[in-house]
Amino acid sequence: DWCGPELLDFVGKLRESRQFDVCLVHYVFLSKVLDLFAQDTCKLIYTHDIYARRNSRLQASGLEAYSFSTSAWEEARGLDRADTVFAIQEKEARYFAGVTGSAQVVTLPWLPQRRFLENPGGGGGKLVVGYFASGYKNNVKAFTEFYRAFRAKPELHDRYTLLVGGTICERLGAPGLYPLASFRGTVADVTDFYGACDLVVNPDLFESGLKLKGIEALSFGIPLLTTRWAMAGIESGCTYHAIEDVPGVLAAMEDIAQGQISLAELAQQSRDTFDSLKRRYDAGNSLCQSRA
Repeated sequence: DWCGPELLDFVGKLRESRQFDVCLVHYVFLSKVLDLFAQDTCKLIYTHDIYARRNSRLQASGLEAYSFSTSAWEEARGLDRADTVFAIQEKEARYFAGVTGSAQVVTLPWLPQRRFLENPGGGGGKLVVGYFASGYKNNVKAFTEFYRAFRAKPELHDRYTLLVGGTICERLGAPGLYPLASFRGTVADVTDFYGACDLVVNPDLFESGLKLKGIEALSFGIPLLTTRWAMAGIESGCTYHAIEDVPGVLAAMEDIAQGQISLAELAQQSRDTFDSLKRRYDAGNSLCQSRA
């Protein structure tokens, strides 16, 4: 269903019309396309998640089952169609290297340009807490649970307002259901969104792939409060980048409101973490690690 005969027929006709030096496939569930090419074509897979037992892992985290899941053997079979597999983060690279029989495995996360903001935030009044996300159902669950917990903390309402952006706004229902939040929707330039935030949160509780919400916030040098699950693949020594759960995120917001940690210090932690990632994983850097 995910890689049907019509796709294979289309790619097969393309292959007959010209010579391809490289074929790059995103996600293991499209890997059968690689079987159409001869050995003189370099075959690459860029896989963003582990799909082995994905449904059961989602359900164990209290989330709805995803629409694509495999056994470990099935995923390994797909990976073995490639010469090289690019994993989006190091822990998943180690897993793929352990199950594939022939492919070289390389870690190459998605890293945006460094674009640190000098003075983020709206200036004065309540602190603006941003959450920018797609309408993916895990994001909807993460935000609604965070909002519910925030709503139950009236002592924070005078200090913070929530700003939500991205296509998640279309999935959350009527804005009137969230009177403590403002909705920006899709934006032409994410710089405008992050520039309006004093800090960003990511309360995701499912470890999978690389959470681009956190990477993007780090790339702007914005103070970030995030669970440890949402920081998988991102090395950081900051306590506030390894929060255990949603109540822990709110406790961190209380720490900020009480002056126990400054936003300037958190911003510097974000900048240091992002610069460390760029040094380690830049695609042009020899430190980009290979797991044979």
